[in-house]
Amino acid sequence: MKLCFGGDKLTLVGYSNSYMVGDIDSKKSTSGYLIKFVAGAMAWQSRLQRCVTLSTTEAEFIAITKACKELLWLKKFLQELGFVLEKYPLFVDSQSVIHLGKNPTFHSRSKHIDVRYHWIRCVATATCGDLVILSDHGSVNLVSDESMWIVDSGATLHVTPWKEFFTSYTSGDFGVLKMGNDGVSKVIGVGDVFLQTNMGMQLLLRGVKHAPDVCFNLISV
Repeated sequence: MKLCFGGDKLTLVGYSNSYMVGDIDSKKSTSGYLIKFVAGAMAWQSRLQRCVTLSTTEAEFIAITKACKELLWLKKFLQELGFVLEKYPLFVDSQSVIHLGKNPTFHSRSKHIDVRYHWIRCVATATCGDLVILSDHGSVNLVSDESMWIVDSGATLHVTPWKEFFTSYTSGDFGVLKMGNDGVSKVIGVGDVFLQTNMGMQLLLRGVKHAPDVCFNLISV
């Protein structure tokens, strides 16, 4: 057995995500990140956050902070080995975090994440570093088109029209969903869904709503 190096371009890329209230008992969210060097996973982590967050944006900022710290450490480590790259992108799936990072004005609901917000803004600017935080909806999409899941910051719940996706399922009358076109869709079941991403990772979505009249599989962020 031996290592085989191909001709791929040298890249150090990070992916960050969070799951709001991932632990039912403690109400703490889960942070997760994956950092790849060229085509191989170099660092990864998935664990509960130390504090209880008040919003998905706050949970995402905590996850991004952990990913940024690890990515910057690996950047310095590779530079000591002689690998100097032009950019070090970190992909996230939260539009609210991206917009807040670009907007210098605080909203009243985001004042409590002031320090973490400023630190991320600092490392993402040219004066403090070459780390670039980007939005990546494709990082959590399934490979097959008919099974594609869309990360939607406007969705308040995880939703799918396909019963076949559920690994655990409870049928019943769970009310209706109001859609963007002012239509409604009846929710006839709730359960958990495992997703296999195009990065080879598995994601567990809890409390997914089964609404047959919805046109897309939606992940709430």
